[in-house]
Amino acid sequence: MRQDRTFAWPASLAWKRKFSFSFRLCAFKATITRLFPHGAGVATWKTRKCTMPVSHSTSWFLRSVMPKRNKPVRAKDPGAAPDVKQRFEAAFAFHQRGALDDAMRLYEEVLALSPNHHKALHGVGAIAFQCGDYASAAGFFGRSAAYHPHNAHTLYHLGCAYQALGQMEDALCCYDRAIILTPGLYEAHANRGVVQSELGRPQDALASFDRALALRPQSANDLANRATVLRELGQMEEALASSEEALQMEPLHAKAHYIRATILASLERLDAALDSYDAAIACQPDYAAAHMDRGVVLRDSCRVDEAVLSFERAIALKPDAPAAYFNESLAVLLRGDLRPGWELYEARWLCQPMMRKPRFSQPEWTGMEWGHGKTLLLYAEQGLGDTIQFCRYALLAKALFARVVLEVQPALVGVLRGLPGVHVVAAGDPRPAFDYHAALMSMPRLFKTDLQSIPFRAPYIAADASKVRAWHDRLGPKTRPRVGLVWNGGLRADRPDLAAVNRRRNLTLEQIAQLRCDGIDFYSLQKGEPAESELRLRRDEVWPESNLHSHADMLHDFSDTAALISNLDLVISVDTSTAHLAAAMGKPVWILNRFDTCWRWLLDRRDSPWYSSAVVYRQPRAGDWESVIAQMREDLLALAK
Repeated sequence: MRQDRTFAWPASLAWKRKFSFSFRLCAFKATITRLFPHGAGVATWKTRKCTMPVSHSTSWFLRSVMPKRNKPVRAKDPGAAPDVKQRFEAAFAFHQRGALDDAMRLYEEVLALSPNHHKALHGVGAIAFQCGDYASAAGFFGRSAAYHPHNAHTLYHLGCAYQALGQMEDALCCYDRAIILTPGLYEAHANRGVVQSELGRPQDALASFDRALALRPQSANDLANRATVLRELGQMEEALASSEEALQMEPLHAKAHYIRATILASLERLDAALDSYDAAIACQPDYAAAHMDRGVVLRDSCRVDEAVLSFERAIALKPDAPAAYFNESLAVLLRGDLRPGWELYEARWLCQPMMRKPRFSQPEWTGMEWGHGKTLLLYAEQGLGDTIQFCRYALLAKALFARVVLEVQPALVGVLRGLPGVHVVAAGDPRPAFDYHAALMSMPRLFKTDLQSIPFRAPYIAADASKVRAWHDRLGPKTRPRVGLVWNGGLRADRPDLAAVNRRRNLTLEQIAQLRCDGIDFYSLQKGEPAESELRLRRDEVWPESNLHSHADMLHDFSDTAALISNLDLVISVDTSTAHLAAAMGKPVWILNRFDTCWRWLLDRRDSPWYSSAVVYRQPRAGDWESVIAQMREDLLALAK
């Protein structure tokens, strides 16, 4: 555990990029200046001896630009080969052998004699690509294609350069054109599938991989890529079969093991997924993505210390990967190491498309600036429950600033307007003037919160008194305990990455109905789909007794829900916003918690450091709601006596 580490990868990445390519590219760029002189600058390719071996893909490129021959070309002395053809053949021979210095010198001589020589331009582009200068590679491949537009291989390599630059639409256009010219060009189909997958077009990618496999059925890599897009399409069993077929062809194919592991994890077969991640790492020890995703499986298995080690290894291998920092933050927070966890949690802003940090002309508050006479804007950034949990920090901030503006989701405005001394506005409405801003879930880091210094465990949200009285009159005299129920937290359409977690945290009406017992009045606090429809359609079948009441049509926002909760004795809820609301009001709340618990509920404790009135009922094993419901029903029966 590195408690002193903060999330600062962009600066370190900039340093790495500045120095890792500068020396090996400076000579190449100087040569470009000589070939196409638009300014000063004379150097020689031999400034850096570039003797890296030619890769398999580059070797394929070299074969594609030269006619087939029975014997390899032998490099010739340029003094004995004055014509363009012989110079190019000599350059090609050097290039094929990996002598890039000599190849570049001869390509330069060819282009000096024949500036439009498309094969020499192609050769210079290939050297640029090998040295990591993808922008220059794209320029030279593009020039070559301009002089020879019907060469499918040139268009293919131009697509490779664009793909390396992240210009996926341009890459796709090149691959499409190459395939039109040469329909059997396997590499173009395979890369086209990768690009389509990157562009979020899995169905198109699947068709491309199928075509590539028709041309080269024994490609384990394409089978692994095909498995990836099948997983994205939700065709899990077919995806698993494709990954296993790849492994039958190449048992040591690291990517195939990795893809198989991701599929097994999606199927919640965590032990098998862990074995596959281990196999991928055994094949390729520096596989950063495998180390990171292995950490996720370990965290979901509540093997938190092992998970942190996996995330640390992933970060060591790839320091510029924000997802590894973010996932480590969740594991570190889960084991209760809050301060280092908050630092790592800042990586959430770089995990696109999960989060997007707003931009303001005003400075961000760092926790160091004195707020006397100033206004601080705090803005909600994630779910409704997150806003309810962390709005307590607005009460801390008001002691430092003349004014605190809290911007929240519209559904929460009514209930949070009761926060004393805090001006609450709805997201999307005009903001009052402010001097500093901060994200609501960055406030624990700014206030250096640890388990002992969590603020306001006592109630900090109160329901509107007039609405409380109205609900009191509506419900009538209380003759026995009143218990609110929330069994489904819904599915967030804006966060498809949370779909699996949402499935694990939610119950069905049939499951929650096992809590029903005489001597208690139950009140559904559900709002929204699919729970409302489930209750309407299956209530008589699943809960035939008359002691379940629903007032969903009268719960217009959270201020109405809070007023109803004020008239109850207990709330039983899955981990969702209503649980946070009840707990923030100081109402006793029993939380139905999945085995792979959210970090805020910690491990191996039934109480909550965030809410004094909360009791956590966690699954003893993944998916085991039966044990949780049985224990909770026993406790309910004691309450009913």
